[in-house]
Amino acid sequence: MFLNTHHSGLLILVLGCFLTGCKDKTDLKPLAETLASLNPADSISIVYINSTNRMFKNVVVDDKSIADLAPGEHSAPNYYSHFTLDSGYPLSRVYAVSNGDSLSSYSEMMWWCGSQWSSLKAGKYTIEMTVDERYDKNRILLNLQ
Repeated sequence: MFLNTHHSGLLILVLGCFLTGCKDKTDLKPLAETLASLNPADSISIVYINSTNRMFKNVVVDDKSIADLAPGEHSAPNYYSHFTLDSGYPLSRVYAVSNGDSLSSYSEMMWWCGSQWSSLKAGKYTIEMTVDERYDKNRILLNLQ
C-alpha cells in the first residue's frame, strides 16, 4: 500500500487542520471511511449475512449502500473507521426492502438509550441480519458474531 499507518494519520491531521479552517463545516466521516478502506489492517471490516428466508433488496447500513442480499448470502467486506455497539448489539441504522415491505432496524427506535455504548476495535467481524416474523416482520435484528 502506498499509505502506511504514519502517512494516513498525517494525512488525516493535515486535512483536519485544513477543513476546520473553513467556514462551512465539512463531515470528515466519508474521508475517514475512505482512508480505512485504503489501510484495512487499521480498520474495522464487517461482512453482513442475510440469515432469513427473505430477499433483502437495497440494503443500506448507516447511509452506506451494501448490496442486495439473497437468503443465506453475505456481503463483501465493508470498512469502517469506527463502529458503535449498545449492550453488545450493533447500533446501526439499517434499511432494506423485502417483498415490497420497507424494513428498518431496531436501533432506529432505541437511539435515545445509549447506556452501554462501546466501539469495536480494528479487526474482522460478521453481522447476522435476521427478522423475527412472530414479533415484527418489518424490523431487522442485527447480531454481532
